[in-house]
Amino acid sequence: MIGVNIGKLFNPTQQGNIASGTIPSSLLTGIVSYYKFDENTGSSVGDAAGANTGTWNGTLGSQWTTGKINSGGNFDGTDNSISLGSDTSLAISIFTFACWINIPSFTGTGAIICSNIGGNGGYEFRYNTSSKIELLKSNVISIGASTGTISINTWTHVAITYDASGNYIFYINGSSSGSGTNLQSFSLSNYYIGRQNVNEWFNGKLDEFGIWSRVLTSSEVTTLYNSGAGKQYPF
Repeated sequence: MIGVNIGKLFNPTQQGNIASGTIPSSLLTGIVSYYKFDENTGSSVGDAAGANTGTWNGTLGSQWTTGKINSGGNFDGTDNSISLGSDTSLAISIFTFACWINIPSFTGTGAIICSNIGGNGGYEFRYNTSSKIELLKSNVISIGASTGTISINTWTHVAITYDASGNYIFYINGSSSGSGTNLQSFSLSNYYIGRQNVNEWFNGKLDEFGIWSRVLTSSEVTTLYNSGAGKQYPF
């Protein structure tokens, strides 16, 4: 799907694209933050689409690795995580989360992104011990899980969409993998990639993490997967 996001025409990058005759991708519409993980050094993870710079926490030194596209993040499953802060731009109850993950084993659950760390009522998008991706509230209420599974030691594109009526769709490698309806309200602050309140740390590699304040269409998620090659902001 191709279109111009009128609300972002004043973005200098997009103005340049338009001036050169390139119409911006619809994937730019509603994008809040996008983490390329291309720094490959240091403790900061730049936000290519917004202003929510991530900060590595925990034991550092091996937090960078070869990613799906260029470099990626390496999480040790023990104490590595990335704090995204609590900016109001991230306080979204209608969302799409999408990224590439590479998991060495499913002996434990691993948080991909969570809200309200240090409190209750936040959302959690994670992989579980059944090799599936799952959406929860407060690490207790399972909103739903994918029907398909993830292979170990393989770059896999995963995504979740959630709308105002509680309708959710999981995607694995660009294809829908389970859907349903389970309306919940979430506590929205203190966002992290790679950890949850309890002993639930992401173990593996992660790359190309995007956050949207809308539900991406199935064709847009398929575009992100890009036949297994992936796509990187600005798409």
